[in-house]
Amino acid sequence: MRIIYFLVITFASFSCISLDEKYHITEVEVKNDQVWFKTNQKRSALTSCSRLELMDQWLIDLNSKGSANLLSLVLGAFDSQLGLNIVGSGRCATGTELEIVEKITVAR
Repeated sequence: MRIIYFLVITFASFSCISLDEKYHITEVEVKNDQVWFKTNQKRSALTSCSRLELMDQWLIDLNSKGSANLLSLVLGAFDSQLGLNIVGSGRCATGTELEIVEKITVAR
């Protein structure tokens, strides 16, 4: 019974991982305390503060905690063309229509 439970949990984990969208970064711009970057494809969920034309663009606020780590991942992935899984925060930076990045993981 434990083996069946383990197999079900393992399969569910892999199926969730495969649903992640893998993005490749095509452009990066640093201006003041914000990093704007563009990806090769648009994300599937539209936030209330963003427009449809901007669905392939993201923003990192360099004043927020952990932003230096996110910036390092973005620049490394841009340089080596690694795929990334990007999770948005559901909110936009003040004065922009770009969704703020919540989490980035390197995709394999």
